[in-house]
Amino acid sequence: MMEKKQLKRSLFVLALPITIQNLVAFLGNAIDTVMIGQISEIAFSGTSLANQVFFIITMILSGIAGGSNVLISQYWGRKDRKSIYHVLSYTYRFALGFVCLIVFFSFFFPTTVLKIFSNDAQLIEQGSLYLRYVCLSYLFFAISTITVQILRSVHEVKISMISSIIALVCNALLNYVLIFGNFGFPKLGLMGAGIATTIARLIELCAVMIYVYRYEKNLHLRLHKLKALDKDVLRLFFQKCGPVCANEAMWSLGESCVVMIIGRLGPSVVMAMGIYNVIAQLSSVLMNGLDSAACVLIGNTLGARRLDDLHILRSYFQKLSLMIGGFDGMLMLGSIPIAFLMYPMNEQTRAITLQILILGAIIEVFKAFQCMNMMGILRGGGDVKFACMNDIIFLWGLALPLGFICAVLLKLPFAIVFFAIKSDQIVKCITSGWRIRKNRWMKAI
Repeated sequence: MMEKKQLKRSLFVLALPITIQNLVAFLGNAIDTVMIGQISEIAFSGTSLANQVFFIITMILSGIAGGSNVLISQYWGRKDRKSIYHVLSYTYRFALGFVCLIVFFSFFFPTTVLKIFSNDAQLIEQGSLYLRYVCLSYLFFAISTITVQILRSVHEVKISMISSIIALVCNALLNYVLIFGNFGFPKLGLMGAGIATTIARLIELCAVMIYVYRYEKNLHLRLHKLKALDKDVLRLFFQKCGPVCANEAMWSLGESCVVMIIGRLGPSVVMAMGIYNVIAQLSSVLMNGLDSAACVLIGNTLGARRLDDLHILRSYFQKLSLMIGGFDGMLMLGSIPIAFLMYPMNEQTRAITLQILILGAIIEVFKAFQCMNMMGILRGGGDVKFACMNDIIFLWGLALPLGFICAVLLKLPFAIVFFAIKSDQIVKCITSGWRIRKNRWMKAI
């Protein structure tokens, strides 16, 4: 039986590096947005629009890696390295195939891609300039992200923190040099921001590969070990990765539909949501780290067939998520005056931003609880189909239609629109909690 002291230690060892990585990723995004925001409000909004492509890539990669982690966590629990290599073979193949397709369209047809998200000519022009240069970074990001997320399942978490810090420092310095033309370099603006991100991602990938080949001890990842394929593992891969990828794909597509709705409400609303997204990323840093750690610990425990410990983990993680949600909400409220100081905005944008952040602080509590249930407990326990359907049904069947009606048809104030597009967070707390109480979520492979 797992003792609480042992549980806290295992959670701390896993969650702390992941949380620091998430915090570093937030700081990198914040530095980008602050520097780009100094160019103009249109440049900031255009970059926010272009970053929807990166958001989709991030979600799909998270789905592929998340589904793989469901398998790898359980295989690691019973020390089956051969099956882990088979899972990794498929993981890299599918991830790189998807990203190469996105990079092709983003590089050669950036304007066409961004017209999906907005009809504002100025935003599309600025966003296209940034997207063409930043899209090359997606390939480097894909390889490094898949690698570090997979290593989490076998408790190798330090490299994710180290590589993120390296990328942050490089990106900040290169942004300062290339956006504003410091130290004798040309002033490239948005083009410089895209180039800086690409170079920083390449350096990050090099750091990950050096760690894998020289210091990683659990899996001993090598290219020749990823050539072997297995039909039985492929079947399990589709069973677990399929729903997780569908979940992330439909969720990211749904969030992109939210951007499409917001993109038609004017630059002030787009900028206000851009600011909210940055702050929401900060407030979610600790929560995301705990969710990832919970998924790994539950998967390892289920793989080792220690079923009694799963109930202890479930109860502990749910209580912890409510505490973190309250903390995240307070953090969002405390960030309001800082946001007004950091971002130049007109009075209309300021008023909308204030409304969004107050409502967002309330939503954080519900978001934390349902994310722990869905991404930590249910996904770690292998109940990926329910988590997938839960996300898709309430996003596409509730939040999006309600948001569209409020924004486009009824033209209600944006505070009401915002609450409508976040309404699924509340409902999913109820449905995921019900599923867990019924003890139908433990799906051993």
